[in-house]
Amino acid sequence: MVYLQGNPLALATGYRDTLKLKLKTLKVLDGTPTLNEVEGSKKKKKAAPALGSYGQPVKVDLDALVADVQESFTLDLHLRVLNNVDGIYLTEETCKPEVLETLTQDSDKSSTFWLRYKDHQGNIVETEKKIWIQNFQVPDPAAGVGKTDFGLKLRLVEKPSVEFSDWMKRDLLVELWETRPRLLEKKNEETFETVKEVAIDPASGTPFIDKRMRGVLKLNLSDWVNKAEIKSEESQFHTKVSFYDPDLLQSPEFVNSNHYI
Repeated sequence: MVYLQGNPLALATGYRDTLKLKLKTLKVLDGTPTLNEVEGSKKKKKAAPALGSYGQPVKVDLDALVADVQESFTLDLHLRVLNNVDGIYLTEETCKPEVLETLTQDSDKSSTFWLRYKDHQGNIVETEKKIWIQNFQVPDPAAGVGKTDFGLKLRLVEKPSVEFSDWMKRDLLVELWETRPRLLEKKNEETFETVKEVAIDPASGTPFIDKRMRGVLKLNLSDWVNKAEIKSEESQFHTKVSFYDPDLLQSPEFVNSNHYI
């Protein structure tokens, strides 16, 4: 009897066949009988450990088995539409016309968004930046809420490894970042109403640009590692996920493996 749940070898789809080929006396793999797997076991029986010729448990050389597994594990993640996010852009109401005319970069005149995450090799990966006045659909400009298609496609093709398995067990944290021109509230001396006005850097003559993390989301990848076998309906699915307050990154219940909110 052998259990490989949580072992990187279980990421390869052909690992059961490889184990059965190498271990002729193997009766139970990950809690499932290896005999008559096509028909399925009709009776539930208490499984006994696989025994050698002298009645001793069989010793499994997992390193040799991993070397024999030829199949790679493919992970495809598509992060598509970012919806219900607020952004800003400068107009003559918030910026003097003579200053607005000098701003040649749209990123100096409006919000800019991008996603960031850490891959299985520990590298920080950032997506293409999406500029509010170029890439967002804003049905109601007064509300200042829009949406865009990030079109992020992450495809990883890897041989089973401890590093890749550990990365998936930690789940994937994706951060949403934004830069935007700094707006200050001032009172109109004539109407005494509170208005917003862009803050200009005296040294450059351009707006101060503020950078902040807007939110963080957690994609559950650990189930694909911890389960002995993944059903077809579990291997391909679409779902909506939400970005949460970045302060949750300070919460062990959110960041640590296998914790959810």
